[in-house]
Amino acid sequence: MPDLEVERWYRPCRSARTRTARRTRNAVLRLRDALHTCDVGALRRLLHPRVSLVIDGGGILPAPAHAVTGGVAVTRALVQAIAGVPRASIEEAHVNGQSGLTLRVAGRVIAVMGIGVRGQRIHQIWLIANPVKLTDWNRP
Repeated sequence: MPDLEVERWYRPCRSARTRTARRTRNAVLRLRDALHTCDVGALRRLLHPRVSLVIDGGGILPAPAHAVTGGVAVTRALVQAIAGVPRASIEEAHVNGQSGLTLRVAGRVIAVMGIGVRGQRIHQIWLIANPVKLTDWNRP
């Protein structure tokens, strides 16, 4: 027989996690669509004004030394990154246990994006383009 006290505590926590996961996935799908079409207006509306973008190129790929911050700067950096790889497909994937994105060229993952959402807007993006860290993403 279930412990009713535990069930009363657990049910609201479970539904809050479900709402957060749903909100994150919706934001990730909107980001995917905006990046796919290079829709700068949609990107700006989706990103929190104080959004930050951290890029790990591993010293192999060019990346800023510090986080890129602010909606305008992050929008510009994302559009430049995607435009630099014209044949890339952008796909939803589970990244660190939550919804994120992968960029693939010829079936090979060239970058992974982890996304942090606050409210309905994206406030943090971690873009991993370091080939050494993407080894597991490209295993058969």
